[in-house]
Amino acid sequence: MNGPSGLTPNEAAEKLGLSRIHLHKLLDAGEIASHRVGRDRRIRMRDLAAFELQRDGGRRELAERFAHQRETTAGAIDEVVDPAACT
Repeated sequence: MNGPSGLTPNEAAEKLGLSRIHLHKLLDAGEIASHRVGRDRRIRMRDLAAFELQRDGGRRELAERFAHQRETTAGAIDEVVDPAACT
């Protein structure tokens, strides 16, 4: 339940579209902040949102790098195929 103490790992995993095992690995690695409520681990919504922003930013950066790499590769192939383009 999303109470004042936060989401359970199961709820957080469901919101992120991750398996519980993968979420626990992220929690253990400190990539998502969590806190304890008694014996239970909870994730605050703001910490979940911060992780999502970071993850989405990383995905955008990776996509931009791949797009730039394709453009560079395509330009190099054009130069090899059309030697007149080099002059």
